[in-house]
Amino acid sequence: MADSGETQVERIPGFSERPLGAGFAGILEGPAGDRGELRRLARRLAELDLAEADLELEGARFSLLMGEAPLEGTKITAEKLEAVTDLLAEMVRSSPRPEAVESTLRCNVYFRTEVLEIAFAAAGGMIRCASRRRPATREDLARVPVTAAAPVLPHDFPRRKALLIGGLLLGVFLFLAWQRGYMDRLFRADAAAFALETGEFGDLLELTAANDWGRYRVEVTRGPRYPADPAAATRLEEEARTNAERAAVGAVVEGRSIYARLLDGEGRTLAALPLELRPLVADPAGKVTTYLPGRMGGASIRLSFDAGRQD
Repeated sequence: MADSGETQVERIPGFSERPLGAGFAGILEGPAGDRGELRRLARRLAELDLAEADLELEGARFSLLMGEAPLEGTKITAEKLEAVTDLLAEMVRSSPRPEAVESTLRCNVYFRTEVLEIAFAAAGGMIRCASRRRPATREDLARVPVTAAAPVLPHDFPRRKALLIGGLLLGVFLFLAWQRGYMDRLFRADAAAFALETGEFGDLLELTAANDWGRYRVEVTRGPRYPADPAAATRLEEEARTNAERAAVGAVVEGRSIYARLLDGEGRTLAALPLELRPLVADPAGKVTTYLPGRMGGASIRLSFDAGRQD
């Protein structure tokens, strides 16, 4: 089917055939209102059994991430996507400043010959759903769960050929699982055994890590030497023995961004994500959270000024 180039707005088109699969991506974020209401709406999104609804509340802001794991076609319906739209709209309305909420949330629904692209855009304090259809590519079909693409064999199909096809499908599944990082998630190292290193920040910050659905939940809070006032910050800068120690004091006092790095046993960086320290500046009980991807070779997590080199 040729791409018409037209976009439908504010409604989910019906499905003329059963989808092979689907996948979400993107984030909804903005000023947070009633936290209890946001958590309730996130639970209702999760109950639709389409994707993980990962709600994060940091300071006066919220962010919602929809899990990007491939979704079986039997689970996706136009009615469920309408329900997603309605719940996202309620989240936007619950914000004290709905017009400041931003969204890059989107969902691709894969059919045999085409893809339905759906964007959940935030504009003017509302969620506006836009969609378009385009021809499916080989890359699109690679995102479909393997079971959805598996052929149905007749009863008299030769057993040897069936085993061969089954082996090929298993190989494709394992390759896709490795390529998308699922093997790393499944067999990731246990965060409880990690060495947690605050690096140049020493006792200015405290670092914790835990397993979280194939990822590592990394949390940073104030440490025992975090400066409580400008005078304490000045003393720490004067006592600094190296430029790195002085820079560490400046980073925590000014709430700059640093990095959480996942390292292997030889100190090589496997993954790195930024951490913004601003929530710690005004709130002694503040907390900064990020999620590092699970890795089989993980051995430690370290705070650093930079992301390091990932080979």
